[in-house]
Amino acid sequence: MTSCKTDPVITHTGWNISLKLSSHELQAIVIKLMNCIGANKNPDFYKFGDEYTESEPMNTAKVYLFGPPGGSVYTELSQLKGKKIGVRRGMNYGKGFAAAQLKISMVNDLAQNIKKLEMGRIEAVIAYIPDMYLTLSDLNKPMLPHDAAKPLAIHKDALVCKGVASSFMDTFNKNLKALEASGDIRKILGDSYVAP
Repeated sequence: MTSCKTDPVITHTGWNISLKLSSHELQAIVIKLMNCIGANKNPDFYKFGDEYTESEPMNTAKVYLFGPPGGSVYTELSQLKGKKIGVRRGMNYGKGFAAAQLKISMVNDLAQNIKKLEMGRIEAVIAYIPDMYLTLSDLNKPMLPHDAAKPLAIHKDALVCKGVASSFMDTFNKNLKALEASGDIRKILGDSYVAP
């Protein structure tokens, strides 16, 4: 990386955050983040060895079963035996979902599943919040039947890193806690924030 005469400034106006970093600090952060992914070490979802470290969670995602408008509320995968279930391609719903051997209909987009559910082509949708809440809001549609008190799974959104110094994770967690304490993490995440 070539040095620059002025320090780079990274801003995101939606978050109202400005970071002023030297080119060396920016390079160090980029290198460290290349060794990190957004995930967690929950063995029901992922398989990471002991050489990986996990940050404190930045947010929470919860997996729910959503029934058709005006229809049933599902809280367990066993209620879906013999029913056609809409899922999003590439999403990990945990080992319990994979083991349930349900009849699934895969789509690329959650909005497609909502439409299929409304048309009766599927009988339920498995989806994460905030994704379902955000998609229904974007489509200007009412909430679908589900039991908000009974998620199928809770997925802590964190960083999982390999080969980073413990001081990096300590600093990341310290700054994350400061964002939580100030309420800024909720502002940054906006409508994507999900309470633990």
